[in-house]
Amino acid sequence: MGERAHRHGAIISPTNASEALSGNPIFYLKNVPPSGSGIELKGKGAQLYFGENLPGYVIVKAKSDEFNYVRPGQSDAQTRYSGKDGVKVSNIFKRAAFALRFGDINALISGQISSNSKVIFIRDVRERVSKLAPFLSFDRDPYPAVINNRVVWILDGYTTSGRYPYAQFSDSSGGIPGDVNYVRNSVKATVDAYNGTVRFYIVDHHDPLIRAYQKAFPDLFTDGKKAPDALKAHYRYPQDLFRLQSDVFGKYHVTQARRFYQGTERWLRSPDPLAVTSSVVSEGTRTGRGAQRAPEISATSPRQEPYYLNVRLPGSDPGFVLMQPYVPVSRGHQQTRLTAFITAKSDPGEYGKLEAFVMPQGTNVSGPVQVANSIDSDDMIAQQFTLLDQHGSQLVRGNIQLIPVGSSIVYVQPIYVRQQSDQGFPQFRFVIAYTDGQTPKFADTVDHALEQMFGITTPTPTPTPGPTPTPTPGNQTVRQLLDAANKAFTDAETALKQGDLAEYQRLIGVAQKAVDQALQLAGGTPSSTTTTTAP
Repeated sequence: MGERAHRHGAIISPTNASEALSGNPIFYLKNVPPSGSGIELKGKGAQLYFGENLPGYVIVKAKSDEFNYVRPGQSDAQTRYSGKDGVKVSNIFKRAAFALRFGDINALISGQISSNSKVIFIRDVRERVSKLAPFLSFDRDPYPAVINNRVVWILDGYTTSGRYPYAQFSDSSGGIPGDVNYVRNSVKATVDAYNGTVRFYIVDHHDPLIRAYQKAFPDLFTDGKKAPDALKAHYRYPQDLFRLQSDVFGKYHVTQARRFYQGTERWLRSPDPLAVTSSVVSEGTRTGRGAQRAPEISATSPRQEPYYLNVRLPGSDPGFVLMQPYVPVSRGHQQTRLTAFITAKSDPGEYGKLEAFVMPQGTNVSGPVQVANSIDSDDMIAQQFTLLDQHGSQLVRGNIQLIPVGSSIVYVQPIYVRQQSDQGFPQFRFVIAYTDGQTPKFADTVDHALEQMFGITTPTPTPTPGPTPTPTPGNQTVRQLLDAANKAFTDAETALKQGDLAEYQRLIGVAQKAVDQALQLAGGTPSSTTTTTAP
């Protein structure tokens, strides 16, 4: 009954680093039971009874203890549930009711059930919050965080309506239904992965709908200001809402009436470069030569999903943002140059701030699809793709990410390989960097790819231990600036492992400033932007 009633542990890995030789992920938290540096998850906190894709039910506090985890050379570790959740099945009538409810005779006849046993059900976190607040819509992508030795699931809740006067109806966007013309992310919901406790924090007090729901159900909601700071630090701007806002802003950013009604200045989310170039990539990797055929793009082509970056935007400090590139509307949807990109900030103090960065009139800045074409057309990269995509290995291309660096736009794409088996997981191989005016280059790190791009030779390193200083203008070479950036990134990873988030943010800023200066010295193609704060 309760032998395998729960999952155990979690893994945490940075997205910007991997083991140098193997390409395997670096883990800040790993193993069963969990172990790591700077992040604590042990004991009951590592036992997960609630999460994603957990249907059905489990019976806890059975006569036998639950299996917890394997101990090599010893007997298996056992545990008993001591959380708040669960419905007691203390008599035959309750057992019969649950057997009927779940269509499982074991709930009625099992000899493992005692008068203290409990049934835990509705274990999927999206289903759980939807049962408690069916009048809210929830983002399709819940995300976990380790907070105070517990795994906590965070879900974005939306108030929606289809009765807002003189407003356009939206298309469906993930967890947001398509028959609404009013959407606000008014709630952050949390689910404790051990005991199933659900809390709804109101984070938008200006929303009249959530204020009405709060009056109707005062015990259901908590003021978002009372949320723990450790929880607030993990808030991220929701993708479903941002995707919807990006589509709307692409149409309504136009301020001149005639151009608005003509639709000539409308922006569209960039086509997904991985989807629209897939057939071209396959052809190129089969022949061993760079692909030359243009991708086929139509109105129904998949659009690039917004993605999270830890990046320094023009005129801002480094921060965690959600990014969406735009291309212009055009006949046949064949225009794929970059016209703008919009970002949403997630850091405390600036959470929810939307900014649009517009490419200057008369410039032709490559968009994600054009960058994918440039990468696919490079013979050296195509040869690498061919070598990696054979002998039982499968090439895995990461997302093409736009990174504003000073007055330039740089694109990066990580490349992975995995074995063609169910047990294979991607291993990092190299990263490709591209900026207009240069051919794409690949290397084991971004800074090494930039060195190749700008023709910088690497001298024999003579590292000197010490704190990472902030780079200062002067007679520094591009090589020195990139070395400083590389050291800052390395020190930042060390600080993050030690749990020093303030030092991590400072060092990321140091590294990005050094890269900015290196690009300026190397003569990177300028693509200065104008900034618009989106409504």
